[in-house]
Amino acid sequence: MITWAGAYDDDWVRAWRECPRGDWLLGLAARLGVERPKLVLAATAAARTALEPVPPGAELIERALALAEAWARGHASLEECRARSAELDRFAPPDPVLATAAAAGLCALLSVEDADAAAGAAANAAQAALFGAADCALLPLLGYAQRETAERVREHLPVELILSHLDSQ
Repeated sequence: MITWAGAYDDDWVRAWRECPRGDWLLGLAARLGVERPKLVLAATAAARTALEPVPPGAELIERALALAEAWARGHASLEECRARSAELDRFAPPDPVLATAAAAGLCALLSVEDADAAAGAAANAAQAALFGAADCALLPLLGYAQRETAERVREHLPVELILSHLDSQ
């Protein structure tokens, strides 16, 4: 059993709809074996929330996310994704907002080959939001950022899809 879902017993529909964190939803979807293109699109959507607080300099991240989306739609190769992942992995900006946004983008791109990387897209996006906020707003912002990534994941991975994978387990 997945620890956070324990409070929902066997009510997977309610758990999926009420879960406040995109990283948890993506982790569950990866464990259930959701089709990789769908998982990548959901991870990319969650990672895009990291671009909201990002200062100028996020072009490399945007290109990485666009490439992950292109791969998921059958318009880019695995080799292109690997090359862009390596480029983004070497990107080391001093700004923590930009660095965590880059980590979100990298996780989304890595999820092309590694389903377990998808959750990192949402987790790093929430972290980017925190780094871009004033101290007095941290806890409310963290909750908002986590809920926003969860909503983006649910847009790409409806509960019916998750249920179909639960039934096949």
